[in-house]
Amino acid sequence: MLQLSKPLPIDKLQTNHIVFLPFKENCSDLVITEAFSLLKNLFDTLCGISSFQYGKCADLSLDKNYIFEMAFTDCVARDHYLTHDTHIKAAEFIIPLLKNGKQSIIAFDYLKHKKFLDIHRSQFFKSATVTHTANDPCPLDEGVIYKK
Repeated sequence: MLQLSKPLPIDKLQTNHIVFLPFKENCSDLVITEAFSLLKNLFDTLCGISSFQYGKCADLSLDKNYIFEMAFTDCVARDHYLTHDTHIKAAEFIIPLLKNGKQSIIAFDYLKHKKFLDIHRSQFFKSATVTHTANDPCPLDEGVIYKK
Protein backbone atom coordinates (compact mmCIF):
# COMPACT_ATOMS: atom_id res chain seq x y z
CA MET A 1 0.00 0.00 0.00
CA LEU A 2 1.27 3.46 -0.91
CA GLN A 3 1.70 5.59 2.18
CA LEU A 4 2.11 9.33 2.02
CA SER A 5 4.12 11.20 4.62
CA LYS A 6 1.64 14.06 4.56
CA PRO A 7 -1.69 14.68 2.84
CA LEU A 8 -1.44 16.02 -0.69
CA PRO A 9 -3.15 19.29 -1.56
CA ILE A 10 -6.53 18.67 -3.17
CA ASP A 11 -5.41 20.34 -6.42
CA LYS A 12 -2.74 17.63 -6.88
CA LEU A 13 -5.26 14.80 -6.97
CA GLN A 14 -6.79 13.36 -10.12
CA THR A 15 -10.53 14.06 -10.13
CA ASN A 16 -12.87 11.49 -11.66
CA HIS A 17 -16.37 12.60 -12.63
CA ILE A 18 -19.01 9.86 -12.99
CA VAL A 19 -22.51 10.59 -14.31
CA PHE A 20 -25.56 8.30 -14.63
CA LEU A 21 -27.92 9.29 -17.49
CA PRO A 22 -31.31 7.54 -17.72
CA PHE A 23 -32.56 8.38 -21.21
CA LYS A 24 -36.28 8.29 -22.05
CA GLU A 25 -37.45 4.98 -23.52
CA ASN A 26 -38.48 6.68 -26.79
CA CYS A 27 -35.04 8.27 -27.21
CA SER A 28 -33.42 6.91 -30.36
CA ASP A 29 -29.93 5.43 -30.46
CA LEU A 30 -28.99 8.14 -32.98
CA VAL A 31 -29.90 10.91 -30.52
CA ILE A 32 -28.06 9.16 -27.68
CA THR A 33 -25.01 8.86 -29.95
CA GLU A 34 -25.21 12.60 -30.60
CA ALA A 35 -25.34 13.26 -26.84
CA PHE A 36 -22.12 11.30 -26.29
CA SER A 37 -20.53 12.99 -29.31
CA LEU A 38 -21.08 16.33 -27.59
CA LEU A 39 -19.40 15.00 -24.44
CA LYS A 40 -16.57 13.51 -26.50
CA ASN A 41 -16.06 16.95 -28.05
CA LEU A 42 -15.33 18.28 -24.56
CA PHE A 43 -12.70 15.57 -24.12
CA ASP A 44 -11.17 16.47 -27.50
CA THR A 45 -11.06 20.22 -26.95
CA LEU A 46 -10.55 21.00 -23.26
CA CYS A 47 -7.20 20.73 -21.54
CA GLY A 48 -7.01 18.70 -18.37
CA ILE A 49 -9.33 15.81 -19.36
CA SER A 50 -7.16 12.69 -19.48
CA SER A 51 -9.83 10.10 -20.32
CA PHE A 52 -13.48 9.75 -21.26
CA GLN A 53 -15.47 6.54 -21.27
CA TYR A 54 -19.12 5.63 -21.47
CA GLY A 55 -21.40 2.66 -21.90
CA LYS A 56 -24.72 1.08 -21.07
CA CYS A 57 -25.36 0.02 -17.51
CA ALA A 58 -24.48 -3.60 -16.92
CA ASP A 59 -28.02 -4.32 -15.67
CA LEU A 60 -29.70 -5.26 -18.96
CA SER A 61 -33.14 -4.40 -17.59
CA LEU A 62 -32.02 -0.75 -17.69
CA ASP A 63 -32.08 -0.55 -21.49
CA LYS A 64 -31.64 3.20 -22.00
CA ASN A 65 -29.45 3.88 -18.96
CA TYR A 66 -25.87 4.95 -19.52
CA ILE A 67 -22.89 5.95 -17.42
CA PHE A 68 -20.00 8.12 -18.45
CA GLU A 69 -16.78 8.95 -16.66
CA MET A 70 -14.22 11.65 -17.28
CA ALA A 71 -10.86 11.75 -15.54
CA PHE A 72 -9.41 15.20 -14.96
CA THR A 73 -5.81 15.99 -14.13
CA ASP A 74 -7.04 17.85 -11.04
CA CYS A 75 -10.06 19.62 -9.60
CA VAL A 76 -9.12 22.88 -11.34
CA ALA A 77 -9.55 21.15 -14.73
CA ARG A 78 -12.88 19.66 -13.55
CA ASP A 79 -14.12 23.08 -12.43
CA HIS A 80 -13.15 24.56 -15.82
CA TYR A 81 -15.12 21.79 -17.58
CA LEU A 82 -18.22 22.34 -15.42
CA THR A 83 -18.43 26.04 -16.25
CA HIS A 84 -17.33 25.85 -19.89
CA ASP A 85 -19.84 27.01 -22.54
CA THR A 86 -19.47 23.73 -24.45
CA HIS A 87 -20.43 21.74 -21.32
CA ILE A 88 -23.45 23.96 -20.75
CA LYS A 89 -24.57 23.49 -24.37
CA ALA A 90 -24.12 19.71 -24.09
CA ALA A 91 -26.21 19.71 -20.89
CA GLU A 92 -28.93 21.77 -22.58
CA PHE A 93 -29.10 19.13 -25.34
CA ILE A 94 -28.99 16.11 -23.00
CA ILE A 95 -31.29 17.13 -20.12
CA PRO A 96 -34.55 17.14 -22.16
CA LEU A 97 -33.70 13.58 -23.33
CA LEU A 98 -33.66 12.19 -19.78
CA LYS A 99 -36.56 10.42 -18.07
CA ASN A 100 -37.04 13.11 -15.44
CA GLY A 101 -34.91 15.87 -16.85
CA LYS A 102 -32.24 17.32 -14.60
CA GLN A 103 -33.68 15.55 -11.53
CA SER A 104 -32.76 12.13 -12.96
CA ILE A 105 -29.02 12.85 -13.26
CA ILE A 106 -26.81 11.19 -10.67
CA ALA A 107 -23.30 12.62 -10.68
CA PHE A 108 -20.42 12.31 -8.29
CA ASP A 109 -16.71 12.98 -8.23
CA TYR A 110 -13.94 11.22 -6.42
CA LEU A 111 -10.33 12.18 -5.90
CA LYS A 112 -7.49 9.79 -6.62
CA HIS A 113 -3.81 10.20 -5.98
CA LYS A 114 -2.04 9.98 -9.35
CA LYS A 115 0.29 7.21 -8.10
CA PHE A 116 -2.55 4.82 -7.25
CA LEU A 117 -3.23 2.10 -9.77
CA ASP A 118 -6.43 2.35 -11.76
CA ILE A 119 -9.01 -0.21 -10.74
CA HIS A 120 -10.79 -1.60 -13.79
CA ARG A 121 -14.42 -0.52 -13.46
CA SER A 122 -15.93 -2.70 -16.17
CA GLN A 123 -18.73 -3.86 -13.84
CA PHE A 124 -20.33 -0.43 -14.42
CA PHE A 125 -20.36 -0.89 -18.16
CA LYS A 126 -21.85 -3.55 -20.43
CA SER A 127 -18.41 -3.83 -22.02
CA ALA A 128 -15.54 -1.52 -21.25
CA THR A 129 -12.82 -3.25 -23.19
CA VAL A 130 -13.11 -1.62 -26.61
CA THR A 131 -10.87 1.38 -27.23
CA HIS A 132 -11.77 3.68 -30.11
CA THR A 133 -9.92 6.50 -31.79
CA ALA A 134 -11.45 9.92 -32.29
CA ASN A 135 -12.70 9.16 -35.82
CA ASP A 136 -13.84 5.60 -35.16
CA PRO A 137 -17.62 5.36 -34.63
CA CYS A 138 -18.86 2.59 -32.40
CA PRO A 139 -22.20 0.97 -31.61
CA LEU A 140 -23.95 2.08 -28.43
CA ASP A 141 -24.00 -1.40 -26.93
CA GLU A 142 -20.22 -1.30 -26.41
CA GLY A 143 -18.44 0.51 -23.64
CA VAL A 144 -16.15 3.15 -25.07
CA ILE A 145 -12.87 4.35 -23.65
CA TYR A 146 -10.91 7.34 -24.96
CA LYS A 147 -7.51 8.19 -23.47
CA LYS A 148 -4.95 10.87 -24.25
